[in-house]
Formats: sequence, C-alpha cells, structure tokens
Amino acid sequence: MISSTESITPYRKTVRAAYQTATEAVTIRENMKAQTGQRKDFQFLAANLAHFMPHIPASDYEAIYRQILIYHLLSKSYPADVNVKSMDYMRVEGDTAFLDPQAQRTARIFCSFHMGGYQSVMALLFNAGYSLSVVTTRKFYDTQRDTINRVAREINSFKGTNLTIQLLNAESTDIGKQMAMSLASGRSILILLDGNTGIGGAHHRDSRQLRVPFLNQTIFSRTGVATLSHAFKVPIIPITSYYVHMDGVPIPHYHCSPAIAPGLLAMPQDEYVRHATSVLYQVLADRVEQHVDQWENWFYVHKFLDTDALAVQALPARQEPINPLAKLFFDTHRFGLFKLESDGYLFDKLTYLAYPLTSSVYNWLSVLSTNVYLGHSMTDMLGHQPASVINRFYQLRLLIYFHEASSFNVYK
Repeated sequence: MISSTESITPYRKTVRAAYQTATEAVTIRENMKAQTGQRKDFQFLAANLAHFMPHIPASDYEAIYRQILIYHLLSKSYPADVNVKSMDYMRVEGDTAFLDPQAQRTARIFCSFHMGGYQSVMALLFNAGYSLSVVTTRKFYDTQRDTINRVAREINSFKGTNLTIQLLNAESTDIGKQMAMSLASGRSILILLDGNTGIGGAHHRDSRQLRVPFLNQTIFSRTGVATLSHAFKVPIIPITSYYVHMDGVPIPHYHCSPAIAPGLLAMPQDEYVRHATSVLYQVLADRVEQHVDQWENWFYVHKFLDTDALAVQALPARQEPINPLAKLFFDTHRFGLFKLESDGYLFDKLTYLAYPLTSSVYNWLSVLSTNVYLGHSMTDMLGHQPASVINRFYQLRLLIYFHEASSFNVYK
C-alpha cells in the first residue's frame, strides 16, 4: 500500500491526466452524436435504468450515461492494467484471507463484474500468486492475448514466480469442459459473471438457466459457475471493483465478499446452484446501488430480461378515438428516438421494441419530444402529418393526454 505522499504523486498525476483526457473525449464525441441523433446506447441505458432502478429521476440519466463512458475509456489506458508497480496503489478490502501470503493457492472460482477497475482484477489475483484460467469474450480472447502474456511475464519477473494465465473463450462449445479441467488441475478461474454470454450468445435461453432477482426485475442467468463450484467443492469468491475519487483522482477499490463454499453449506446441487447464483447477483446489486454510474452493463442488461413477458404486460393499443380538441404530449418516459446512421427509429423503453420511421415522421416526432411540455391538438398536428400517422402513435400510446401519468406503472 502507499506509504508516502511523495510516492503517490506521480501516479496520481498520471491517472488525473488520463481521466481528464477521457472526460474531454467523451464530451466531444457524445455532443456530436447528440446533434445527429445517434442515441441508441443512451436510449437502451435509459430503458434499463427505468426498469431496474425506477427511483432514479430521468433527468439524471444523461450524467450517468456519460460517466459510464468516461470510466470505460479510462479503463483502456489505466496504468493499473499493465503496470506491476501499480499493485501498490490498489485498495483491497473485505474478506481477503485468500490473499494472505500464508494461504494455500488452491483452486477457487473468482467472480467479478463489469464495474470500476474490473480489468485489473486479473493482475491483482495473478500478483497474489494465483495461476488463472480467465473466461472471456471472443473479442477479448482474439485481441488481448499478447497483452495478457506480457503482463504475466512482467509480474513473474518482478515476483520471481512462474505462474500462467490461460484465456478461455466463453463461446466455445466445450467451455464447461475447459473450466472443469482447469479446476481439476488446481488452477483458479476468473469470470465476469454479468457478461453471461456463453454458447449461443446473451439471448440464448435453455432449461438450465435460472430466473434470479436483480434490483427491481428478474433476469435469466446461466448456472455453470455454481454447478462447477458444487461439483469440485471449490469456493466462489465475489470481487467487486469501484472507483473512489481522492483529490480528483479515481482510485480503484476492490471489495472481496465472503466466499460461497459448497462444502460448508452441504446443500443438494440444485439448491446450492440457486443459492450461490442469487448471492452473486445480490452482491452486484448492492454495489450497483452504491455506484450506479460505474456499471458498464447498463447498456446490455436488457438482454437477460424476459422481454416477451414485458410486451405481454403492456396495455393493448387504444381503441377509443382521439379527442380532437384536447392536447396530446410525447411520452418521453416510455418512448425515445435514435438514429442508426441516417435511419430513424422510435424506441419503446417498456417493451424494447424499435419502430423504423420515415425522415418526415422522425423529424416531426423530434420536434414533439423536444417541446414536450407544450402539447398539440389533433387539429394542430394535422398541419404536419396525416391523420393515419397521428392515430397510429395515439394507439401506440406514444401520444398521451396531460392527465395520463408518464410512468411505466400506467402501462402495466
């Protein structure tokens, strides 16, 4: 750990500069994207926040969105990712007995999440003496092998060890067998549980998946991690990461939760798998609630929702005619707009459905969504769009009356 102000100053200066650079880059890029309507990622994040953390005001979404992007960009250049000396600057807390120099380096399953300085968890564990099999995405597998090998050589040289890091492709058809072989050989596994892609991708569903409570929703989760833990009687150790700003410098902190140990619980496999998976997602939920703007998977968590069930919950299309004199308003809580290149879409945040729009309709809806508090009568809108278009969006409940509360609760 840090022993003096003098030793931390160069490190903090480097990190502060990287953070400022990331902030400036994100601000410039997102301002340009907003001007051209390239807001798909923002709209999905907004939908996910509304579903999972409905108490957060929509007015906070933009700041959360940009801060996540800043931390993500920072992680690509963060010195802790590749600098062995930066191990001294990591703040590690919680149940850290497995890091004790006297503790046996027996096989464990380390579960982390796409949050804070998560990319340095691998270096943290390797530096502590664990040979690792890291379950990761195909993209990371293909592009980062050389970097990981370089980091491993650096740490081995620095520590005088001969440890290894093996990358396992999460989408490989025999990934379960590869993980089992790693544990059987005494290697530990590191996996980012909330990536959850696996064979068939994130949208794949099968009977082995569990429905697990997470924040304000229920999601689908794979069960391979807990199943292997039970089969090999190895503990699962959750490690969450988050940044804490110290004098304007985001310093990565790592919290080690108590191990989930099948040998101590003596549960049947099915019961243990459900218990362990639920505990892991509760660990994540607790940390996300504390640091909502540090979880990268706000952009993807909808992939693990039962979106078919959400669509069924929505009220059917309106049948009653429009009151031609009453003012109608664009429901910005439920709907949003975005473009992919030059193609415009209307996005339903309740059902996650996107509707393609003509340029004329997209531009008209953009005006309505920008001036959301003004309201327009049917007579007013007929000067911009034909009655069939207006009726379509009224039936879809995009256009609502003033007395209709703008909340998902209205539609459930």
